[in-house]
Amino acid sequence: MKKLVLIGFLIFWINGFSQNSSENLKKDVEIQTEIDSNVYEIKQGNSYYTKDEKSAIQAKLISMSLNKMQENMLKNAPDVVDKGNIIINGINILFVKKISEDKANMILIYCKENDENSSISFVSFYPSESENYYKPIIEKAFLSAKIKQ
Repeated sequence: MKKLVLIGFLIFWINGFSQNSSENLKKDVEIQTEIDSNVYEIKQGNSYYTKDEKSAIQAKLISMSLNKMQENMLKNAPDVVDKGNIIINGINILFVKKISEDKANMILIYCKENDENSSISFVSFYPSESENYYKPIIEKAFLSAKIKQ
């Protein structure tokens, strides 16, 4: 149940990056990604969960340019461990890494451009002590994410 509350919080938090408006979230858009189904065994829409619910990923299409997302994501927020821009495989990526209130989980948000008016965002969490295991799996899935045509 704690994990479901955390997922709800993550959805609320990403809405905050989108100027507190759920109008910026595109509904019913399927995001295709190469997810490691041996790790994230449960799929519900654009969300993926480990069987033990220790980690989850939620993909969203946000009706906001990457530049606007950058303005919102990189503002100061409590409990932020790291934030910025990185380029992986030639893709400009925004990220925010935050620690959960109970200090047990890392919350990792990635965002990249979909087109000039929208961005693809991944909101994920995993146990803090397992970052070396989960982070590369999440990054690989994020880099492959695109809107299903």
